[in-house]
Amino acid sequence: VNFLSYRDGELFNTLDVRRDIVRAIRQFKPEMIVTNDPTTYFRANAYINHTDHRTAGAATLDAVFPAAGNRMYFPELLSEGLEPHAPKQVWLTMSNEPNTWVHVNDTIEIKIAALLKHASQVKDPAGLEKRIRERLRRDDWPDEFYAEGFRVIKL
Repeated sequence: VNFLSYRDGELFNTLDVRRDIVRAIRQFKPEMIVTNDPTTYFRANAYINHTDHRTAGAATLDAVFPAAGNRMYFPELLSEGLEPHAPKQVWLTMSNEPNTWVHVNDTIEIKIAALLKHASQVKDPAGLEKRIRERLRRDDWPDEFYAEGFRVIKL
């Protein structure tokens, strides 16, 4: 995880933000990027997606293509030794249009524990855990089978 230290509620899809994301992509050279689906404003009629989440997703997509793999974008990064790199896939979380499901039974407890660490943002820990389990369960699957949906874009 690479934190860019932007303040909560103050993230905007600016040239500086995209440059920071392109810098990270060129530095780490990932084959796959995982980010938020910027098109998700509402989730299951029960959740309004935070503006920072949508903005992070949009800025990341703008950084992935066309900027990260194109030397015409942010040429100053070349002087830092950061050559263009084009990831092969983008996996969007919190999507209303998932096309790929990943079995998460082995990691659901870790996910819940990590989300509960955001104590300043969690007013009802039991309620959050219940919502996570409900979101990761589908009606057509056995009760104790959890899967996380992603919208996968192959580039």
